[in-house]
Amino acid sequence: MPTVSVIVPNYNHAPYLKQRIDSILNQTYQDFELILLDDSSTDNSREVLMSYQHNPKVSHCVINTKNSGSPFKQWNKGIAMARGEYVWIAESDDWAEPEFLECMISEMEKYPNVGLAYALARYQLNDTEPWDLKPNDTVQVFSGDQFIREKLLFTNVVYNVSMTVFRRDVFLNIQHTLYEKMHLCGDWFFYVLLCQKTDVLAYDRILSNYRMHDSNTSSKAEKLGKSFLEGVDILNYIIQYDRKIKRLDYAYFWAKQWVKYRAKFKISREINRKIFKKMYPRHILIILMYYVYNIYYFFKIKIT
Repeated sequence: MPTVSVIVPNYNHAPYLKQRIDSILNQTYQDFELILLDDSSTDNSREVLMSYQHNPKVSHCVINTKNSGSPFKQWNKGIAMARGEYVWIAESDDWAEPEFLECMISEMEKYPNVGLAYALARYQLNDTEPWDLKPNDTVQVFSGDQFIREKLLFTNVVYNVSMTVFRRDVFLNIQHTLYEKMHLCGDWFFYVLLCQKTDVLAYDRILSNYRMHDSNTSSKAEKLGKSFLEGVDILNYIIQYDRKIKRLDYAYFWAKQWVKYRAKFKISREINRKIFKKMYPRHILIILMYYVYNIYYFFKIKIT
């Protein structure tokens, strides 16, 4: 039985597949199986994936004849085939540093209560790095509830699933339908559900590369404000789960983000009305703060 199951869910990323798959096969840690999935791509992804099907590391190569409609359904499909103790979902347009698995598995095995671990991913945009990351190679361990309150309550700090590894037995104990039906923020919801069952390890080291490009589903959705809409659903789930969280703990941040998102991406009135409806009546304080911050923006007063 392999220790790690690596899942590559692909849709129309043929130009990036070879770099992605080779970065997995060339890992310094070799105790893994590789599961290749394609969600009925319209480019030549099938040909690229099939060229690897006889590699001894590849346990499955599955090509859908019909698109599933959700990347998160593909995640679950791959995990259902997995045999490893650990799972790495390696997005098809990213690539990893050679020591990714070696470092992640080594750190997780030091902490039996950790079921989710993540490192840093270097942003890549048109062969440039828009973010200047300054890692310090430290390791932090959080209880699951602590990580939800301090990190996931506000945004998805685990910004790329390719930089995570999780224990398969923890995954089997969460409610998969909750995030599977989401189109954009299912990964964020996925981490919340895992954190309800396990501790989290954060490794401040760059071990992965996150490619940003125009075809990124998340990039397009963010610009349309749709990711913010699904984020409100996750906020509602968290505060219902953890009754100790007070409105003042999150209202300021969410109101400020709402104003900034609308200004930055020119979110339409239609989408903004949908956000308002999701906020009302549970989040009256966020709505009030939103109107106050709008006045700040009107007078060009910077919100910090």
